[in-house]
Amino acid sequence: MPRSDQDRERDRQRYEVAGGRVPNHPDLMASELLPLEYRPAVVEFERVVKKYVSSESRVIELGCGTGRHTSALVKSSRFVVGIDYAMSALLALQSCGSWGPQVHLAQADIAAVPMPDSSFSVVVCTSSLSYADPVQLIGEIRRLLSSGGTLIVIDALRHNPIYQLNRFVALLRGDRTITSLRRIPSLKTIASLTKYFGNSEVRFYGHSLFLMSLLKIFVSLERSLEISIKLDQHLPRWMAFRFVLVATELEKVSI
Repeated sequence: MPRSDQDRERDRQRYEVAGGRVPNHPDLMASELLPLEYRPAVVEFERVVKKYVSSESRVIELGCGTGRHTSALVKSSRFVVGIDYAMSALLALQSCGSWGPQVHLAQADIAAVPMPDSSFSVVVCTSSLSYADPVQLIGEIRRLLSSGGTLIVIDALRHNPIYQLNRFVALLRGDRTITSLRRIPSLKTIASLTKYFGNSEVRFYGHSLFLMSLLKIFVSLERSLEISIKLDQHLPRWMAFRFVLVATELEKVSI
């Protein structure tokens, strides 16, 4: 079995265990559940969802997990499909009982979704790009989207060496696999994701997140966050911890 397939199975097993332990809060947005310093990117994601997802949108979330970001989608659309390869995560999401009939869940590989071509007007990827072959996943996103469709992504960015070190430690602890580490999105990945869309916008966050603990020694958490947000506006993109992407007006061509 190829290393990537072995790592995929390890990741799935890890999320099967973790999925059963994560509490769900379907009436709360993810931005309401996170520590203050991690909120800016998620607040931006929720703003983008509110702007680009309507009640008539047919939405699929690739890598929905236990539904951390599903709340934002459900508040905007009457039809949401959640895909994940960890059944325990899907069961945890389903057990909330508050999502309503507009949420449909399926266990599947996010790069091989058992849905017809052009089934959705919006594809959403929430911290899931590391868990599939990038070329295959981009092809699947294009296949699932209808012409003129929209892609929304919130995910980590690969380049900052401080964050790379932290992820390497996670690898040594067994909390990541080498394949998922290598597949963390890069600026090149972002360019590939937006290539077939008429318009795109990307915002970068958390350039100085690693400094927050130090800043909080001298100023309040709120002031530390203000400083961090200002730095996000001026520091180079490669230093970012996360990004939020929205690409619209997909141009359907042969895949």
